[in-house]
Amino acid sequence: MERGFCGDINDALVQYLSVSAPMEGTLLLAVGSRLATKLHKDACITAFVKSHSVVAEVQATLLPLVEVLNKMQQLEPERIACIKALYYDDESGQITLRQLLPLAVPKLKPAYAHPPLLNLEPVLSHLTDQYLYASLHEVFYSSLMVENHMRLEHMNRAIHRLEKDVAGLRLRYNRLRQEEIIEEIEIIMLSAEALTATDESGSKIT
Repeated sequence: MERGFCGDINDALVQYLSVSAPMEGTLLLAVGSRLATKLHKDACITAFVKSHSVVAEVQATLLPLVEVLNKMQQLEPERIACIKALYYDDESGQITLRQLLPLAVPKLKPAYAHPPLLNLEPVLSHLTDQYLYASLHEVFYSSLMVENHMRLEHMNRAIHRLEKDVAGLRLRYNRLRQEEIIEEIEIIMLSAEALTATDESGSKIT
């Protein structure tokens, strides 16, 4: 979450990390400047990547993220045995820790007798790159969906408060206006009484 002016997504992620402490040797890569500010003292953080604010900027976020992942894999390939993503899932509305690589073994037995040989090089490496790229898109889109949903709720609550304030001000205006009208009527009646009294006194003198 790059903007961070609605909801508590970044705080919830930090809280999740503090409760579910990463295993020894785990490297964390934070996406988002506001999240990076909250995690800048964490010893497990190995890199920070600026995040996106709109859907059109997702690609601009993925490019430096992939570069960082490639550098990490080249420098410390033995430590990059598993890649996971911690994010807000838009379907469940909760924080999700999802394993991206290596691919999980399917629990169901395939229905076909001879499954395709996808573990051959370079087929596996090519499909793995494509899968990781698509999965990162899904993670970012899901997080952005949750952020926009929270922003929409925040705006709806703000609009509701404004509508209540407008209704209260309208009632106050009507009450004040009614008081002014009553005062004007009282002044008119007093003026009429004064004119009547003046006319009566003048006729008696005549």
